[in-house]
Amino acid sequence: MELVRHKHTFTLQQVTELIQAHEFSQQQMCIIKIHFPSIESAILALK
Repeated sequence: MELVRHKHTFTLQQVTELIQAHEFSQQQMCIIKIHFPSIESAILALK
């Protein structure tokens, strides 16, 4: 995975919601169970 620098800033809540929406669209897991203590851990979970 490669991270690309953007001018946008996201909160932990926004990152969590984006990942929840992605997982819901993939029907891979219950989105209620998705929670991250930090943005770093959210990004690492995508690997």
